[in-house]
Amino acid sequence: MNKKTTTSTARPAKTWIAALLAGHSALGLSFCALIYLICLSGTLAVFEHELQRWEQPLLPIATELAPQAIDTAITQIRQKAPTDAASSITITLPTQDRPQMLVSAGGHEGKGGHDWYADGYGRLVIEARHPATSFIAELHTGLHLPLGVGTVIIGLSGMALLCLIISGTLAHARMFKDAFKLRLGGARRLQLADMHNRLGTWALPFALIISFTGAFIALFFFMFAGVATTTYRGDMGKAFADLAGPFPKHDRRPQPLPPIAPLIAQARLAMPMATMDTLDIQQPGTRGQQIGISLREANPLLAPARFVFDGDGRQIYSSVAPPFSAPQQLLLATQPVHYGWFGGLGVKIAYGLLGIVLCVVTSTGARVWLERRRDKGRPAPTFERLWIAVKWGQPLGIALAVWIALVSTGAIAPTLVWVLVSAATLLAAAFRGAQDRLDRWLRIALASVLAVVVVSHLWIWRDSEAILVSWPIDGMILISAIMVGFTLPRR
Repeated sequence: MNKKTTTSTARPAKTWIAALLAGHSALGLSFCALIYLICLSGTLAVFEHELQRWEQPLLPIATELAPQAIDTAITQIRQKAPTDAASSITITLPTQDRPQMLVSAGGHEGKGGHDWYADGYGRLVIEARHPATSFIAELHTGLHLPLGVGTVIIGLSGMALLCLIISGTLAHARMFKDAFKLRLGGARRLQLADMHNRLGTWALPFALIISFTGAFIALFFFMFAGVATTTYRGDMGKAFADLAGPFPKHDRRPQPLPPIAPLIAQARLAMPMATMDTLDIQQPGTRGQQIGISLREANPLLAPARFVFDGDGRQIYSSVAPPFSAPQQLLLATQPVHYGWFGGLGVKIAYGLLGIVLCVVTSTGARVWLERRRDKGRPAPTFERLWIAVKWGQPLGIALAVWIALVSTGAIAPTLVWVLVSAATLLAAAFRGAQDRLDRWLRIALASVLAVVVVSHLWIWRDSEAILVSWPIDGMILISAIMVGFTLPRR
């Protein structure tokens, strides 16, 4: 009797686990290519500041600023880009991770408008040009698709990854008990399954955080619209004003800028232990102008406090009193947590390694499904070739896009190269019987292009002593080329 009861109880449990695994596989196959690309580009985007310095090794260092540096920078940006500066001016102050002063007209931190790096006296020295870094960042955040379509796809992929993590955890009751169990030398499918499960277990906290924050950032506008509809009766302007301060009034009548130094001093009185993060001026030189000053405390996960002044120098908004609520702080901390921009280079390296782990987990998950079909006598050769085209073709496309960004001046060239390489590799996967050759030649091409990127970069900056600051990035790219070479299947 007890035996029958135990058997009847075990069957629903097995059925439930089988259903979870089936759903896990179906969802993974639907999003595996997107998740792989997002994890790959996100791993590179963690090092955005380092890549910017790699692209422009001669950036001026501004660890200490002269008293009139900000005023000088404002004056010079209005002279160099009067049209863009009439819309907005943003000054990003140096930090320990990025000891440069970035001055933007009509944009913010290299995104839109014109951007210059200034020295410690506020003099604009060199125009910002980071086509490779911008390509990687925009690939990760929007897949280079227009009208926000890519951002929605990124958000849905993040939600899919979160569901995959949860379903995979629930379906493997022994995942923590078998965390160090790795079967080597046996069937290939079992080796891949163990690698998929063990790496997934070790990277579980990181994967949960990345998937949740990524989906939240990508779909924030839609979530915020829902909050505005329910809490603010559809008034999006009031909702954003409560979060970041009031919008400037569109009054284009001329009015001189108020002195900036007293405004900074007034903001610092409220937060004497904080450091200045950014200064932004909306509609400068008009009666509708507003000056925003952001101060950051020592804790990098705390959102910067923002002070807003009108054209007469009167403070009209402060996020210090009242302070941000816990949900607001959580909202504003999602970006540094997602990108690893809160703990220096050590945290970035950890994020980079864990990002590679997520790429491997995604790849092995697809391979497990393919090997299982082969073992059952129902191979999927077309899907196998397509996965090879994604697995090696996407890194190849990104590497070629970075190389073309180094040797050309066309802003759209990196994106165009990536699209062409993606299309060519997927087209090559359509040819039957080319699986082994496709796999081998894509790896050879990737290793070769990575080496060419290093050689090209060293050649371009061969006469500059500033090339020394680029050695860590060049060294990592070269090591990646060597590691890809070692993965080549032996004939």
